[in-house]
Amino acid sequence: MFSCEQNAVSSTAATEGFASFFDDLVRRETRLYDAVGERLRAERGIVTPQFEFLRYLRDHPRSGVADIATNFAAGIGAISKGVDRLEAPAARPRHRDEPGPTVR
Repeated sequence: MFSCEQNAVSSTAATEGFASFFDDLVRRETRLYDAVGERLRAERGIVTPQFEFLRYLRDHPRSGVADIATNFAAGIGAISKGVDRLEAPAARPRHRDEPGPTVR
């Protein structure tokens, strides 16, 4: 049987191992996200958040700014500016005549 001291040592080692694994996982995810962003910028002239907007709009074509804001847990003003930036080079023009309370 383990004594309380041995149990505490093994628990601390497990926690440190998990923390190290988690830190490594987050670093790798960040590097992958950055690499995807660099490739999107080079090949398509957009940044990763714009790509995420476009994917969402592809899958939800009748969405408005409020719908996007809800999905991304962001403010309507920030999303509206993001959509304006996409709209500028005609990446996805808004359809202002579409019915629905969430289309501006």
